[in-house]
Amino acid sequence: MQLHTALGGGFALAAWPGTNGTSANASPQGPATAAAAGFGTTADGSGGRVSGKTFGVLSVGTLALASLIYIWWALPR
Repeated sequence: MQLHTALGGGFALAAWPGTNGTSANASPQGPATAAAAGFGTTADGSGGRVSGKTFGVLSVGTLALASLIYIWWALPR
């Protein structure tokens, strides 16, 4: 299947950027891992503690989910 995407190569996806692996360590200032390049995650050495912001987001999300389940349960059958 030729899509003529102007990427070069014999096959339509031969020069797709993902075929050469990640370029996570292309710059010394950039991320050193694929996870950091893709998602911005870093291992900060916090020892597994949850930050206040993370705890707040998880708490509000859990309460919202519990509220939706209660509303669904309380609907007349």
